[in-house]
Order: sequence, then C-alpha cells, then structure tokens
Amino acid sequence: MPWSGPNLFAGLLFSSIGFVGFIYGKRMSAWKPMFLGLALMAYPYFIEDTITICAIGLAGTGRAFLGSSLIPPQTDPRRFRVGLGPDRLNILRPDVR
Repeated sequence: MPWSGPNLFAGLLFSSIGFVGFIYGKRMSAWKPMFLGLALMAYPYFIEDTITICAIGLAGTGRAFLGSSLIPPQTDPRRFRVGLGPDRLNILRPDVR
C-alpha cells in the first residue's frame, strides 16, 4: 500500500466518518449504521488507489447520510407541538404531560 499524503488523508477522513457512524449505530442499537461505519473504517486498508478510496468513501458517506441509515426513525407527530411564547416561537419541543 503506498503511503502517500492524499491516500493517508482520504483514509483518515473516511475512517473518521465511519467511526462516527459506528458510535451512532452502537448507541442507537441500530445495526445498519454500525456495520456501515465499520466498513468505512476498514476499507482504506485494502484499497491502494486514492481515487478509489475517495469514490468508495463518498458512496458510503452518501449512503449513511442521504440513505437514512443514520437518520433516526420518525416519531409520532402527536408527541410534539408548536407553541408561541410571548416573544418567540418555540418549535418542536416535547409535549410535557
């Protein structure tokens, strides 16, 4: 594996994004972002070409953030309400019962 500067930077960048996805998946008990994070952390060790590392990293990051694997499931909209305060708008605060 060539240890060039761009190769190391791309590997560090996408491994860091994978670490965030792994921690998120572990805390939310969601296996999809956890395994996607593991894949993003591990693949730079097996790929030599910097462009391929960037392409796979962008695809994995796009899947993580745009593919809703890191977006929490929708909550019941009746749990939240929008209230007007005397001087500001209180948006999406949990309804306290």
